[in-house]
Amino acid sequence: MSDEKKLQFPRIAALGHLVGNIVRAQHYEDDPSTDLLLLESPDLAKVDWINRCSPEYWDQIALSLTTSQLEWLIKAMVIIERDLKWIGGSVAATVWLFAIYRRRSDGDWLRLADWILRERGRNDYLPFGSSTSARSLEGWYAERELIRQRVESHLLRQQKEQEAKIHRVRAAQELNAARPGLFNALY
Repeated sequence: MSDEKKLQFPRIAALGHLVGNIVRAQHYEDDPSTDLLLLESPDLAKVDWINRCSPEYWDQIALSLTTSQLEWLIKAMVIIERDLKWIGGSVAATVWLFAIYRRRSDGDWLRLADWILRERGRNDYLPFGSSTSARSLEGWYAERELIRQRVESHLLRQQKEQEAKIHRVRAAQELNAARPGLFNALY
């Protein structure tokens, strides 16, 4: 086993243990609460590093979870990040876990995305990994449409500017072609 693998193993084991505690709390409530999660894992406030683990860690964890457990873990991570003021940004655990959840055929990712957008704290990158100010799925779709319209408008403006430039170059070429001796006379 390489030194790098030896260093990763304790982290994977710790992450697996914490996730096990978090998922176990699902038996007590339909939706996670900070109090319940801290009861199951009193050290949660001190282990915010798990929120910034690479997607490979979360892929391995998610493989061992049912879709309902994965959904509960995602909700728990949203609540924990919000209430314990964890830092995650675009690499937060919820981003990776939600991407995995979306690939599962037996999950309702639209409903979960709406829940995340409504319940998240200050992390504007949840759940999709790109910044959004939307606080509902409907708002997210409206925001995406506005962005699409702005991009389309920008591309159209660029195309018109390019066409105008081509027109100016051709006009200058025609002008020079109409007066061939003028350029030669100057030099």
